[in-house]
Amino acid sequence: LNNDINEQNTFIRSLNKLKTNAELNSNLLSNIDKLRRFRNELVHKPTQIKNNEIFEWINLLNHVKSQL
Repeated sequence: LNNDINEQNTFIRSLNKLKTNAELNSNLLSNIDKLRRFRNELVHKPTQIKNNEIFEWINLLNHVKSQL
């Protein structure tokens, strides 16, 4: 659990650093963070995810990939 928290904090710090360095636009960073949160929910609470939601998130993932 502590390792997960440390990884999350590191990821969030990295996103914030990218925001301040303006290497990526804030909308893209926000979408990356949304995908991260969805991934966590999918892994830790899979029964709460509806099948049709997955397609929406895949679309967002493809959009993010196209922006990188």
